[in-house]
Amino acid sequence: MFSWKKAAIGSCLAFVLSCQTSPFNRKVAQEEVQQNQEVKYFDRLQDYTPYNYEVLFSDPECGVYTYTQDVFSVGGKKLTQKPENVYCKNKYDLKRSGDRPQSPQYRLVEWINQPNVKEIFFTYLSFRNKAVSKALCEVAKKGVKIHFVMSSTEDQTVANELVACSPENVQMKLRGMEGDLGYAHNKFFIINPHSNNEFKMVFSSGNMTSGPVIHHENWNFITTNANSQFAQSHVCAMNAEWDEVTGRSATAYINAIRTCRDAIKAPVEKDIKVFFVPGEGEPTGNGKKTAVDYMLNGDVEAGTPGINNAKRIWMACHRFFYSKMVNGLSKRMSNAKFSPDMRIVADDDTYYKAMDPSFQEGDTMPEEYFKMQKLEQQGAQVKFMETNSAEHQLHHSKYLIFADKNSKGDTPSDFKAVFTGSANLTGAGFNKNWENSYYVTIPAVVQRFAEHYVHTWNDLATKTEDLPKTGSVNDLLIDQPIIKNQTENK
Repeated sequence: MFSWKKAAIGSCLAFVLSCQTSPFNRKVAQEEVQQNQEVKYFDRLQDYTPYNYEVLFSDPECGVYTYTQDVFSVGGKKLTQKPENVYCKNKYDLKRSGDRPQSPQYRLVEWINQPNVKEIFFTYLSFRNKAVSKALCEVAKKGVKIHFVMSSTEDQTVANELVACSPENVQMKLRGMEGDLGYAHNKFFIINPHSNNEFKMVFSSGNMTSGPVIHHENWNFITTNANSQFAQSHVCAMNAEWDEVTGRSATAYINAIRTCRDAIKAPVEKDIKVFFVPGEGEPTGNGKKTAVDYMLNGDVEAGTPGINNAKRIWMACHRFFYSKMVNGLSKRMSNAKFSPDMRIVADDDTYYKAMDPSFQEGDTMPEEYFKMQKLEQQGAQVKFMETNSAEHQLHHSKYLIFADKNSKGDTPSDFKAVFTGSANLTGAGFNKNWENSYYVTIPAVVQRFAEHYVHTWNDLATKTEDLPKTGSVNDLLIDQPIIKNQTENK
């Protein structure tokens, strides 16, 4: 067995329960204090050394699935196939998509196998990715310490196999659905969380299932200094999840995160804001700005936009049910003279749950489409991703990108901010589940999201009138797809 009581800088101040003052830990704390005397802090993540921020979209490489019978669209057009690289099957598309160097799964395995890896922490709703589990098992056998958290509601077969692979080096805890907590829905992965120098972390819209492969997701790979506010905040969340008291109570979790983050010496970065839910999703009366504040208003001090003041609002979503967001979008569209260029890309399950009584797949509710439909009637544009509902393949990416009032076109460089993270756009995603959300204004990151949105909108998503009339068409497709040579990283 191993211990995770060696908390990172400042964590012992916040976690008396989990940071016992053994002589060893006192020595570590003294060394950290000495190192802190020479630490330089910055108010932008981009200014720290080291620094790298890479956004990878899963962008699965899938075969062409043609119809074996006549299928007609909502608008009456005869259809011949599903959109290429949108509809996928595990049997034929999973391995090929995951083996590409531009795949998030490929990058995760690369990070796991780096020679300087000593310990790993990760937290996801679900953990079923066998390629990642295999890589973790192999390094655990070599002595890498791994601890992870997943939701108590999810299948634990692969997780239990990982623990059994190296019981002395791997520990798992199940969380969520107790003590007023919703789902354990956080999604982040840390390499060497107790490092005093380099801090490598991944956050994503996707779970550790087929999320980094054939779901449509965004994965953010960040290397920064371990002393940054960004890094230390995630260590706070890691410790709060792992602790047996704070990990089982919403109130205790909120207080632990607040106390721990207040003790961090580094200033909050201006170019990336981090929010942990519950506690930082919606206002709690403590005067601090929350995730919904930034989603709606942007960064008022920096002059970067949100829903209430953006000239262009482009969004990708899996769920569409958060009333404060929906009302804010509707209010913007209600004034035709000042309404923004608003675009929404969602999973086609959203449409069929509302419009096809025979369709029972997916996670959405009919009301979600009707909310989109109202915005569409006000002037918003809506498209859908035709995913494989039979295998629960999803368009699961969730983000909003904002262009400010000076935007003159729809080029990616016009966009100034992105709001993204683990949370679905529901009430629980902002006040009940464990979530990690971000408001990012780093130009290269925002542009990457905007460029990918253009690709999704133009090349992958389908207009409502071009969708099949019914969502139940899986049995009308060829089983084995036509495989093309597709290697371009879009």
